[in-house]
Amino acid sequence: MVLLMTLKQLCVESISPQLCQDVLNQLKKKKKLKKHHYDVLIASSTEGLDLSMVQNDVGHPLTLAALRSSDSLKCLDLAFCLKIPKKILKEVLSCLKNLEVLKLTGTNCSDEILSVVGAYGSKLKDLNVASCKDVSDSGISAICYTMNDLGDESKPICSNLQRLNVGHTRVTDTGIRVALLNLHNLRIFECGNSVGVIANIHRKDWENGKETTKYKLIDLYMESGTDFVEYDFHIAASLCPNVIRLKIACGSEVFDKDLLAFMELKDLRELHIGGETDTNVSFYGGIMPLLQIRGRNLDRLTLAELSGINIDVVGELCSNLKHLNIFLNDSYSGFRPPSLPKPSDCVGLRVLETLRIVCQTSMRLNSDIPSLHLVELLTAPTLRYIYIKDCQSLSDDLLMQVLNLNQFEFLEHFEIEQCHNITGDAIETILSLKKPPKQLKMWSCRNIIRRSFENIKSVVKQKGIKMNVEWM
Repeated sequence: MVLLMTLKQLCVESISPQLCQDVLNQLKKKKKLKKHHYDVLIASSTEGLDLSMVQNDVGHPLTLAALRSSDSLKCLDLAFCLKIPKKILKEVLSCLKNLEVLKLTGTNCSDEILSVVGAYGSKLKDLNVASCKDVSDSGISAICYTMNDLGDESKPICSNLQRLNVGHTRVTDTGIRVALLNLHNLRIFECGNSVGVIANIHRKDWENGKETTKYKLIDLYMESGTDFVEYDFHIAASLCPNVIRLKIACGSEVFDKDLLAFMELKDLRELHIGGETDTNVSFYGGIMPLLQIRGRNLDRLTLAELSGINIDVVGELCSNLKHLNIFLNDSYSGFRPPSLPKPSDCVGLRVLETLRIVCQTSMRLNSDIPSLHLVELLTAPTLRYIYIKDCQSLSDDLLMQVLNLNQFEFLEHFEIEQCHNITGDAIETILSLKKPPKQLKMWSCRNIIRRSFENIKSVVKQKGIKMNVEWM
């Protein structure tokens, strides 16, 4: 057998699978990946094939994978590939019966493709079809329903699925319901409205106090514009006790008392709460009580399109936060309720790594984050990533105050956009840090002009600072 192999095939088999993938990734990154490279890098031992973002036709590498790696390939990533021949993809997926991870994000994947996945994906654990416009409820049914020889529905082939992402597709509550009722091993289900669908499925049993099998889900979602019925949150929280990530948008039907249902989620680590124009959720009545119970365990928090946010209180109640997003809130507050005395041992946001702030001062003047709160956030000593947009509290004086308190020892990325009260001279002082960030980006800030940009680039070059500087 070995004697019949060509020299090229011998070379292919002698290279470790990980090295092959590393080489492929480097060629892809440099946009030098050619057809003949696949001939060398795809072997019978290949376990993972990452073709994500490849702009050329991927029919050839897919065919090679089916011919050479049908038994070994466990992970196939085609995310955002623009040219995937559907006929070849269907044939390939019918051959890769040991596939465990399939990423088709942002591709031309359709319900027809998912019918093949549903027929052959018995080992599949992770399926991502997010942003696939041709995926609908029919596609979800295809991976959930299987007919036996008698024409009766039997256990779905894809019953091992643990992670499914159908975000930004045409999948509706109907498809979400089908997935929840049939894919019993799902742990991560990224969709538009798992909260409401779970509540609708089990509302009568919950109201009657009937015991119901708990879900294995560790995430729950309710997107903007979703219909909400009283006790939806209570039902979902009681049936999904292992939730780690919670992402909800609160419309006019949601009140503070509803939000308190999530206090029972003992494993909660990520909390993302968004309001809407007519939201009835308040900071002090709903969000603060929830943070008082679960804030200490959170490492990610997003507060968006809400009112009366008290950053000082957030820092006290969520002292272990590593990632904080503050987006488009209507207003901020410094009010401290009598029921919440300032703790003597408060350390604030001492382990914060990522900070994203987006204000909307161009639309609402009082939506700017107060200077005192901004200083508190920017003096977190462990910050690695900072992005600030449309924040007029960010001024030269404020940045100088921050730099006197924080030397940003770990900062790698500093980016500002539409911040009109800060000048290039102030930004230039960042270059004097003992360890300047690797990325410095300034977009559409009126007082940071081209001359400022050129001066910063000149200083970077003179001092030999390893920094990428961008401006517009």
